[in-house]
Amino acid sequence: MALFKQALDKGESGVEALGKLVELHERVQRRRAELEFSAALAEFQGSCPPVPKTSKAEIATKSGSKFGYAYADFEQIVGTARPHLQRLGFSFTFDSKADGALLEVTCTLRHANGHAVSSSFTLPTTSSSGMSEQQKVGAALTFAKRQCLVSVLGLSLTDAFCGFKAHRVA
Repeated sequence: MALFKQALDKGESGVEALGKLVELHERVQRRRAELEFSAALAEFQGSCPPVPKTSKAEIATKSGSKFGYAYADFEQIVGTARPHLQRLGFSFTFDSKADGALLEVTCTLRHANGHAVSSSFTLPTTSSSGMSEQQKVGAALTFAKRQCLVSVLGLSLTDAFCGFKAHRVA
């Protein structure tokens, strides 16, 4: 309050100087938050284990052949990462936007200090599967959320625990 009184007593030049001080303070605070965020993210990436690919998918192609692969589902990714994220003051949210047959999903990673970064993923919601239109959008949303979260956190996925390797089925 004393600074405000001094600024007002000095007239326009004092108010201008106070404004510059406030801007400088805000810049320093943002930089400090960025550095704290970066240090916490580095600690997270060093402590979070690889996410095991515990889910399996088998896909039939148009030619009638099939192939399979292992993947980490959304719950597996969140379950592996969340305890490490919470310990370091991180949280995440998702936003999505549909534009015709495209769906854009954005994951925002926030730190307790106020700094945040985002990762977006856009994909089509159309497919030749037998799902309803709502199911296609839901499947695309879940897929995009997985991709965004893995990307913004810099996670690694491994199939070392699932005993299932990508393969072609005759």
